Order: sequence, then C-alpha cells, then structure tokens
Amino acid sequence: MNLTKWTYQLQIHLKTSTLILQNFTEQVVEELAECNCVEIRNFGVFEVVDQKAKVVRGPRASKVDAKTLCKNAVRVTPEKRLGAKAGRL
Repeated sequence: MNLTKWTYQLQIHLKTSTLILQNFTEQVVEELAECNCVEIRNFGVFEVVDQKAKVVRGPRASKVDAKTLCKNAVRVTPEKRLGAKAGRL
C-alpha cells in the first residue's frame, strides 16, 4: 500500500500523513542512535548490535591482511506472521 492509498483510507491530508511518517522514522532513528531497542507491534524488533573487528584480504593481493574496525549495526527481527508472509513471496 502506498502513502496515497493510506491517506485516502484514513481520510487525512497527504501532508499530514507525510509529517506523521517522518516524525515516526526520526524517533526510531534517535532511539537506535542511543543503542535502545525499538519494538513495533505486529512488525518486528530493531536492535543495535556490535560487529567485531575482522581480518580481511584483498582479492588481488591475498597475502596482505587488513583489519576492519568494530562498528554498530542494526538488526531487524521480523514478527512471526510478517516473516511467514515474506517467506511465501
């Protein structure tokens, strides 16, 4: 469902729905930036996880090792029904 259909169903203005979605996504990003877990009911869980530093090798010079830095990444765990529906697509 795109944003236009959603606003038509709820009978609200397109600008209002755009503001709602922008504010929602900004709040999710702020919570993840503070390393908090965000759970959206009937959708899934967003959480920040640490990725360890790794040793990588280039494809041409395989004898040269380089290390990547450890960093944070966002992991999304879908809700069971959403995961089942996505698996059928």
